[in-house]
Amino acid sequence: NLGFVNPLVERAMKEKGITLHKPFRRGHIDENPVHVADVVVEIGDGLPDLPAKAHHHWVVRDPHGQPLDVVREVRDEIEQLVRNLLDTLGVPVSE
Repeated sequence: NLGFVNPLVERAMKEKGITLHKPFRRGHIDENPVHVADVVVEIGDGLPDLPAKAHHHWVVRDPHGQPLDVVREVRDEIEQLVRNLLDTLGVPVSE
């Protein structure tokens, strides 16, 4: 569903102090070419091939239709993936 934020995902993210906004339609990526990014992270399939110095494809469970406890697990898994990526890039992360 384009332009839709799953209410359970929104709730789980608010628990971490993160407010979600309406997502971009996939076409926005295609229509507005970006300068070469340092890192592109793809979660899921179907994104255009964006110019980047490094590409990462993360496979995580789809939280759609899952109970809140599973949504939280997916959120925490993505958080750990982001922290690991930042660590490999030498970017300090605060708790």
